[in-house]
Amino acid sequence: MAYGLLLGTISSNISRMSMLYALVISDNMFSGPLPDSIGALTKLLQLNVSYNLLTNSLPTSFQNLQNMNYMDVSNNAFTGNIIGRFNVSIYLEDLFVQNNAFTGRIDECFDDIQFALQSVDFSSNQFTGKE
Repeated sequence: MAYGLLLGTISSNISRMSMLYALVISDNMFSGPLPDSIGALTKLLQLNVSYNLLTNSLPTSFQNLQNMNYMDVSNNAFTGNIIGRFNVSIYLEDLFVQNNAFTGRIDECFDDIQFALQSVDFSSNQFTGKE
């Protein structure tokens, strides 16, 4: 079997995989934004898109991922505020967003993600603290 990097963007047709429980596409060269249609993957428990070239902000449809317990979007070029993206993911245990360009007040992030949270890494972003 030949191994190699995958190139290109993540298609909005990803929503067709409605029974998907884990999506791991880390360590490739996917670029562009995560499609908003990713929010249709409501059975998704684990998402790992780390170490790609993904850009823009996280889709607002992340609010639909109510069963998510592991999320790694680290080491990309994501921007914007993550406040409100995880407010219904009450099962979220592990959240890794380091090495992006996220902004906003870091203390407000914890208002949305509490409950089961065990591991989190917000390092190497552009977050600010409570004023």
